[in-house]
Order: sequence, then structure tokens, then C-alpha cells
Amino acid sequence: MFTSYSSRPHYCTYVQVEKILASFPETLQTPGDFLLYSLLSSSFIWLDLQQRELLAGLQTLEEGLSDEHYYCLEKRLRRCSEAASIMLQQAEIAKFHLIYKQAEMSFSLHSDNFPILDNVLGALTKIMPLLQKKTRSEISPGKDELFALTAALNDKVMLFKNILEKLITDLEPKVSNSVINLNSLISEEVLLQPALDTLNKHHHKALTRNSPSMDELTFIISHQTFELWFPIVLMSIDEVIGELTSDKLNIVAAEMQIRKITSLFKLFSSMIRMPQTMTASDYLAFRSQLQGGSGAESIGFRLIEISLGLRDPLYLAKLHTMNLMTEELSARLCQPSLSDVYLNLLKKHEIISEGANDDAVAYAIASELRPTEAIDKHSEPIWLGESLIDLEQSIDLWRQYHLSMVRRMIGYRPSLGVGGHEPVKSGTHDASTDRPIDGVAHLIQTLRLRIFPYLWSARSKISEDALMAYRA
Repeated sequence: MFTSYSSRPHYCTYVQVEKILASFPETLQTPGDFLLYSLLSSSFIWLDLQQRELLAGLQTLEEGLSDEHYYCLEKRLRRCSEAASIMLQQAEIAKFHLIYKQAEMSFSLHSDNFPILDNVLGALTKIMPLLQKKTRSEISPGKDELFALTAALNDKVMLFKNILEKLITDLEPKVSNSVINLNSLISEEVLLQPALDTLNKHHHKALTRNSPSMDELTFIISHQTFELWFPIVLMSIDEVIGELTSDKLNIVAAEMQIRKITSLFKLFSSMIRMPQTMTASDYLAFRSQLQGGSGAESIGFRLIEISLGLRDPLYLAKLHTMNLMTEELSARLCQPSLSDVYLNLLKKHEIISEGANDDAVAYAIASELRPTEAIDKHSEPIWLGESLIDLEQSIDLWRQYHLSMVRRMIGYRPSLGVGGHEPVKSGTHDASTDRPIDGVAHLIQTLRLRIFPYLWSARSKISEDALMAYRA
């Protein structure tokens, strides 16, 4: 399914998307199962990175921390802290939608421990006393900062452990089917080998350094973990569409699913910060080894955009230009999107008429937008629209964070990979050559994309005088 469409290396082959998606066990059946697996598998990868960083930092401390090594240790600890924050955010999302929403599960988990989690905590308990023992003559003036970072990181990991243990305990009595051991669900080899394969192929020097930096590994897994979450986003979109097209229409249930997708995009905004745990110099020192590959080539993310309803002509033309319009994407384009389904819902409620253009739809929606307390017969579909615009705003913020990260890491440089080139006509025979695309300029163009343009346009068409009457 995920194949390269040119002679250049492809994002999906670099990130090993096929292998990452193959990690999902066949035992997963319900959306709840998939959400739990996304949490556990991505957390396992983040924990493995933390374990590697902490062991390398511990070795530095044991050998004697010099001033020049201070920033390396600080970088390791801040990276671990960022990863731990992501794990906590993931766990809170899973707890809310699995426990509080009483998600359907096909199995429950049993676990005496999560070894890699205990390994991380064990490394932290060794680092903290070493930092305490050092005197100011033996370490830079930032000693207190390092200790505070380590202590705060320890608290985050402990909190994650407590949430995970409670999650497993709370899920157990809800399921009468099979019980699966946590450690048998998570395959270390399946989850970690894809990143090592990419390191061996593209960054073999990173495996042979005396004092290994985890920069290349961080870059790889930062993309892999996105791909572990994309399936549950796509599944949730399909659930929303199903709820809104079912004979037993359930708008409230659909809204809850939309809020889950929104929370996941807020998670993505946090995850995109991970590459920034290295400096631009750190990244550019190995960027040339990537040889190609662009995030624009992530089929998973393109499926999400199209399933939500992104139909911008220039966007679709770009997919064709970059040879990224796969059979799967084409099939999705032929299916009703979430935007299509929402517009049909508005027609059923006689808020909009058949054949209304975007401007007419926006005016119709604007006329129904009232203060929260002004209950109306159309409240459910209108509030569903509020959830949709909240979702798109979270996608907007993700795009802005992504753009800011790229600006910070590469400045204004040509993008890599298939997504980083466009054909340019040359000569009289309509021959085409490749021209690199400025990566930042390309991302700036994506900021104008709108999935639900009529919802945004409606904001400009609300009559403030009419709204004042509700307050009178």
C-alpha cells in the first residue's frame, strides 16, 4: 500500500510506515482496542528513547561531567521531559475516551509490570544522587537546573505509570472476553526494529559514535509515532460519518467522536515539538543523509484530510503533480466526506436548501448561530458545527506549529523528497524538469486550506444586532 512513486527515497519507506502499521495485532477489533494500542505502542517507543538518553547521560556523569558536557546532558534531560509530557497527554486522552466514555473493548489487559518503564525510573534514581553529590567546582553553575530537570522528569514518568496502572485496572472489569498480558501485546522487536533499520540504511554513523547522539533516532521516531496515531483518527472520522448517516441518527455521539479527533490533533501539536529538542545545527549535520522523503508523502495524513472533506482544487492538483494520488486516496475521494455528511444533515434540518453555494450555506448557518442560552430546535446540528470548527482550528494550530518548527530547523531551504519538487516545463517540446520547492513556502500555502470553509465564512455573516436581541 505504501510504495515509492519515484526513484527518490520516499517518506513512507524512510519512516518504515508499512512495518509500523503491521505492528497492530490482529487481536484488535474495536476502536477502543486501537486507541489503547496506539497509546501503549507510542509510549513504548518514547520510553525506549528516554532509556537510551538517560543511560548515555548516566555514563557521562559517572565519568565526570565537564562544563562542555553540561549542555549535552541538559539536552538529553529536556528531550526526555518533552517525551514524558507527550506520554502524559496521550494517557489522559486514552483514559477519558476509554474509561469515562466507557468505550467498547474486546479484551482487557493484565500486567505485573512494564519493564521499560521501570528501566527509565531506575536510570533516574541513579542520576539524581550523582547530581546531588557534585559540588559547584565539579560541575557548571547549572547543576541545580539539571537536578530540577531530573526530579521533574521523574515525577512525570511516575505519574504516567500511575495513570497507566489505573487505566489497566479500570478496564479489566468492563470486559468479559479474553485477557491479554501487556508485555505480549507490545512487541519490542516489531516496534523498535523499523527505526534501527532506517538508522542502518541512512544514519549508520549514528550507531558507531563513541558518545552517541540520539538526534537521528529522535527524528525517525517523531514521525513513526504520528503514524501510530493516524489509524485511530481515520477510524474515528469513519465513526462520525457512520453516526450521522445511520437510521438511528445520534448527533451527540458524533460530536463526542469529533472531540476525540480534536484532542488527538492537540496531541499532534505537542508531538511536533520533539524535533526541536535538537538545534538546527544538530539537524543539518545529518539532513543530507536523508536523501529525500517529505512529510507531504504521508498517505495516512492525506487520508485524514480527504476523509474530513478537504477538496481544495489546488491541493488535489498538487497530489497529482507529486504522484501521490494513490488508489486508496482516489477511493476516499469517491466516498462521502465528513463535510459532505454534515451538509446533508443541515439539509435534513432544512437549515440549507439543495444546491446552495458556499456563500448561501454560510448565511444560513450564520442565521442559526445564537448565544448558548438561546436554545433552538436546530441546536444539535449547529453545535455539531461548533465542534467541527473547533476541530479545524486544532488542525490549523498543528499546521502552524509544524511551519514554525520547520522554519526553526532549516530556515528557507529546498524541501526534500517527492513532496519537495515540482515539474517545470522547459524548451519547445513541453519537456519537464524538477525544481526544488522551498519547504517553508510550501507549508505556508497549506495554512490557507479550509475543510469547512462555510463554517468559517459564517462568522463574518452573523448579525450582531440580531444577537443583541437575545440579551435584551
